[in-house]
Amino acid sequence: ASPEAALQQLVQSEPGLLVLEGTETTGSTPEQACEADAGKPAQLEVSQATAMLYQMTVSTECPLWLFVADANYPGWQAKIDDVPVELFSAQVLGKAVRVPAGEHRIQIEYIPRSFYIGLSITIGSVVLLIISLLLTLRKRSRR
Repeated sequence: ASPEAALQQLVQSEPGLLVLEGTETTGSTPEQACEADAGKPAQLEVSQATAMLYQMTVSTECPLWLFVADANYPGWQAKIDDVPVELFSAQVLGKAVRVPAGEHRIQIEYIPRSFYIGLSITIGSVVLLIISLLLTLRKRSRR
């Protein structure tokens, strides 16, 4: 329910446990049995990993959680095969996405909405300033 509760859960947990913040799901799931019986491990191929974009391909026989050890600031978005999916805060300072069985392209991208809102306001202000200056220069040239 909170970063403090997640940290406390991590301290008391066994290795390999993924703690998702803000979720109440506990206990075993049918996917865990699938993971134990799977014939081959999941395959992960990272094609791009930058400060604002992760692109990778995952091939798995069972659904799994993909964990990225990078802070989950507001603005991070996830897509699986170009379809938006929920991105969870996990392990206090990371993020995780649920990947279904099969081969999938995963994209986790940082699109800071506040930056683009601020940029739009700035560009609009500059345009208004230029128009104002041009109108002022035009009035002065007529005198």
